Amino acid sequence: MGLTVREYAAKRGISRQAVNKAIRSGRLRKLDDGTLEPASIVEDEGHRAKVPAATTLTQVKTEHEKLKVKLTKIDLQERQGTMVPVDEVEGLFFTIFRILRDQLQTLPARLADELISLAREGTPEIAAVALRVRLEEEIADSLKETADGQHFGKDTTGERGPVRAAS
Repeated sequence: MGLTVREYAAKRGISRQAVNKAIRSGRLRKLDDGTLEPASIVEDEGHRAKVPAATTLTQVKTEHEKLKVKLTKIDLQERQGTMVPVDEVEGLFFTIFRILRDQLQTLPARLADELISLAREGTPEIAAVALRVRLEEEIADSLKETADGQHFGKDTTGERGPVRAAS
């Protein structure tokens, strides 16, 4: 003797209609006494995951309210300027790094004549030090100009305070 349709549905946490559908499809088989064949139950349980219990309306409403609070916090942070959209931050970083790259790539052309004259002065050791110092100065200037936002016509260091990207 096996389980009744009602008993099996309760055990699995599914509806009686779902059990009857499994019987019609052949996944579950009935015995002569109307109960479910134990072997077919074992096969069905081995192939099917337990369906989670239904979510109550109260749980859905609670989750909805939690999400509304999160959205309200994000909206407030955006209005206060403490959070900005990710694409805005990514666009700004792209622009900054492109300007810095362009500045660094033009160093050889801008400094070639000056570096040649430095290389000809004094001993090779003194010339090497002078070249290194001049290159370090120029790279530091490029980095400072980029950090100060001099290429944008505005301050890029965070006019609105620390910037956190919104996801």
